[in-house]
Amino acid sequence: MGCFVKQRAAEIQPQSRTEARKMLGEKRSDADFTLVDLKAGRAITNDWIASKVGWTAYDGREVTGWPMGTIIRGRTAMFEGELRGEASGRPVLF
Repeated sequence: MGCFVKQRAAEIQPQSRTEARKMLGEKRSDADFTLVDLKAGRAITNDWIASKVGWTAYDGREVTGWPMGTIIRGRTAMFEGELRGEASGRPVLF
């Protein structure tokens, strides 16, 4: 793992030991992270929103920096704009 990633992970305050292990990519810990192309520019539009409501307050906004892939619990959930596999999320408890 690159020095920058370890340095950045050390700057973020983990909420638990499990979260700290995941941030540093230790062996036998699952991985949750998103790969971002910091130079990619896109317009956010409602037509690709995959939530239950189907819209976003950011519709029409031009942004720089775009997620290219998301890994959840060590499995690819999204890559290059395409959802992969079955949904595997769990509800957030408040």
